[in-house]
Amino acid sequence: MQNRRAEYINTFMEKLVSWETVSTRLESAIARAVQREQEGTKTEDEENPDDEVPEVYLDSDIDVSEVD
Repeated sequence: MQNRRAEYINTFMEKLVSWETVSTRLESAIARAVQREQEGTKTEDEENPDDEVPEVYLDSDIDVSEVD
């Protein structure tokens, strides 16, 4: 059995990835980052309007009811 991994990667990069879409999304992300930088850092209240509590996910097996 031959290792055709390189051929697969080349096909993926050349034929399956829409580089026009990638470029458009990158430009859009850069523009948003620049805009946020120009606006300054928002406070926590501005980021979570309406007293909305953000969801927090724990990566441990600690029972939350045991934590003070």
